[in-house]
Amino acid sequence: MKNRILLTLIWVVASLQIFGQTSGFIFIDVDVASHVKLTRAGIVVPLIDGKNKVEYKTWDQLVISPVAGYQIEKPEAFDTDGKPVQSVWWLNSADDSYSTQFTSYNYDGYTYRIVTREYKPELSTVTVTIDNPSAIKNGVYTVGNVSVDATAGVRNVEYDPEKGSTMSLTLAKTVAKAELTLNGNAQEYDENALGEKIFSFSIANGDKVILVTEMEKPEFTLKIDAPDHLLVAFPDADTVLTGLESGANELEYFVGDVLTVKAAEGYRITVAEGLKYSSYTNTYIYTFKGGESGKIFNVETEEYNPPMAELVIELEKPELLSRVVADVVTNKFTAGKNTIKVNLEKDKSVQIVYNIKSEDEVEAKLDGNPLPVDFTWIYSSTIENLEPKSYHIMIGTPGWTPVGLGIEMTQADNDRFEVYSTDGRMVLSGKGNGCLSGLKAGIYIINGKKVQITK
Repeated sequence: MKNRILLTLIWVVASLQIFGQTSGFIFIDVDVASHVKLTRAGIVVPLIDGKNKVEYKTWDQLVISPVAGYQIEKPEAFDTDGKPVQSVWWLNSADDSYSTQFTSYNYDGYTYRIVTREYKPELSTVTVTIDNPSAIKNGVYTVGNVSVDATAGVRNVEYDPEKGSTMSLTLAKTVAKAELTLNGNAQEYDENALGEKIFSFSIANGDKVILVTEMEKPEFTLKIDAPDHLLVAFPDADTVLTGLESGANELEYFVGDVLTVKAAEGYRITVAEGLKYSSYTNTYIYTFKGGESGKIFNVETEEYNPPMAELVIELEKPELLSRVVADVVTNKFTAGKNTIKVNLEKDKSVQIVYNIKSEDEVEAKLDGNPLPVDFTWIYSSTIENLEPKSYHIMIGTPGWTPVGLGIEMTQADNDRFEVYSTDGRMVLSGKGNGCLSGLKAGIYIINGKKVQITK
């Protein structure tokens, strides 16, 4: 594997050296500039009639498209001596545009002649009637080479039969039943690998297409043995689902909703029918895709009290941490105290991953002692051989001390406190710990040390 990675890196470096991004220019010789639109790397390039000098960089994509009522003939190519050469433009028959991408070819100074002609095809019309636009996946279907937004009711759709004479539509998974007729004749559908129903059939001028659907009632059943044994979130991982009862709970869903089930402290899940387990978060989840009305999830629990270690992380600001990895992964933090419990039957170590660019940006302590910050491909600290007890971890920028640590514990009650804001303004000056009680929540410099006050 290492040899394969090394060879790949060598190939990439060599490719960059040989095919590295370089600049150049070509000429676009267009008969009527107003008949076309030219884009380079997605940006419109203004054109005039005749020759136009167009600069490029390797890997840029150039696209020339006709405006309505015109077509482009295949671009002719000429080298710097004016001799004809093979054109490297590709036709997109869907919109009659031509495109090229600058790779390792020597385009410098080449000329591409663009000739346009009027194109006013005789359009055909098909009448489409849809009872429910939400029955169409993504709300779009195609007629010939035209993409059409699905709308309720009757709609006349024009298309160019020279560009295609097939109508295609994919049903949303929330469709329970569907009947599509072409001029009164029922059409059959196929299913793709995703289980989606697809109608695709030939059409002609004057055809009538009618789609009648019956949408599913998006309901599911969550069967649980005891609500207080579980932590259930729905329709997303941050919304706690309350009011659940032992036995069957009937709920409604929308496509994209997520059901998350986790065992409460002192319990574990023994049965989770219909749910998928995530070892990353130690939760059972399910994402609704549609077409699942009537689905039943059955969850059962039992008492479980393994030896636990408690990590109390005193954090200056949440953006310092990326994640904490033990038997489960924690990636959401708040300023102040964060409590994380570790199941010692599953893991006896913890990795703290920082969101920093240098080890000088953070200071960490474990029970008052310095906690080393190591760098591999990430900045992290590791605590090994956890025991079933509470650990206090302090994480902040260098010099930061949380309120209640350092200042109040090391200063005598009659000592003076000089308090400044982080921008250098004096906030108060007084004696005794009691003078700090009037401070609002925030970060201060107290007797030369950065301290966070929480309320």
